[in-house]
Amino acid sequence: WLASCPGFDNILQFDYLIESSLDKPNHGFLKADWDDRTKVSHVGKSYSYKCRENEYIGYTRIDGGLIDRLIKCLPNKRNNTHTQIKCTPAKCEDDPSPTPFHAKHNWNTTVTGEGRYVSTTFQYVCEDNFRFPEKGLMNLTNLCKYDKASKKAFWEYFHGHPVPPCIPFCSETPPDGPKNGNVWRSNEYDYENTTLQYSCTEGYKFTDELALKVNATVNDTDDLLITQRTWKCIKNSAGSGGIWDDNEQPIPNKC
Repeated sequence: WLASCPGFDNILQFDYLIESSLDKPNHGFLKADWDDRTKVSHVGKSYSYKCRENEYIGYTRIDGGLIDRLIKCLPNKRNNTHTQIKCTPAKCEDDPSPTPFHAKHNWNTTVTGEGRYVSTTFQYVCEDNFRFPEKGLMNLTNLCKYDKASKKAFWEYFHGHPVPPCIPFCSETPPDGPKNGNVWRSNEYDYENTTLQYSCTEGYKFTDELALKVNATVNDTDDLLITQRTWKCIKNSAGSGGIWDDNEQPIPNKC
């Protein structure tokens, strides 16, 4: 471009590059090496070509390079450096974590192809009466995520960090605490070895058939059954998860 400068008789040459005139890479963007809202680059300034990337959207350069490609504004009559890049979706190359015992798996992906791109999910589902150790979940999702530091995609759960095994779970709902009583749980979720302790509030007691039978004895241990009873989640002998063991101690509706 040629422009007249006030106060000078001669014509000076100005060189600049307008961002809108540049071709942006598919699934990528341009980043200026200076802060200029005019989006005009003067001689010596440059733009970097970058692929889009975050935790859930990852694109990498087809050539595998990690160093940014630049387009630099050079003096007029010299070609601007123009090293365009091509971006491709990042892919989880390694296999996801193996499916644990008492579980099955299925793919759930919105991306076509081999189903290993960023945001692809691999879902593990526990069998009936089994749950994952975390929060009593029956389903656990393995996500293919993108790491900006290494420029690679990886599975949340992999061979070095496997999906935890499904453990026995008592899916049958146990009785609620009795009226004028309460129930204490050793675990928020009903896994194997979870204990439920039913008791009457002070001044109340159970009056069902078991209580009357116990009341006729003088055994201090049995006397406790009048105000307190315990259930436990145990492994089903058939190997099909968990089942409540009531210790032959039914829970009345009230104390």
